[in-house]
Amino acid sequence: MGYDWRRPAPVQAARAMSDEPRIQMPHRKEPAEREVPYWAIMSVLFSSHPLEQALAMTLCDAAFELHRGGGTVTQVSGDFASGRVTSLGREAVLGAITGPSFEARLDTARGATLVRFLITRPGLEILATRESASVLPN
Repeated sequence: MGYDWRRPAPVQAARAMSDEPRIQMPHRKEPAEREVPYWAIMSVLFSSHPLEQALAMTLCDAAFELHRGGGTVTQVSGDFASGRVTSLGREAVLGAITGPSFEARLDTARGATLVRFLITRPGLEILATRESASVLPN
């Protein structure tokens, strides 16, 4: 009888007989520990320049603060951009995606940038969970 290609090779038996030490894989973070990508939190309706992860997360944080606090405008500044984020005061619906809508007018290395976006309902939950996890008990 020949080799059956449908059955996996007896790798474990070969490893057991090997004198070589086994290589340990580095610890991998669980999905909950990983940084959440911005596209899981926000839906960009329009952007005059492509968004990078750091800038998008800054916009998400500013928008979440506006939504949570009931504000209308907040300033953002950092190494990559400065400007303001404005709450449009209404819910946006894009197919099955809904959430509060915002507009950001920024000065970036690429020039003046306009971004219109919404924070998704699951995104609001993610940001609230992340915020409550970062608050240390006294």
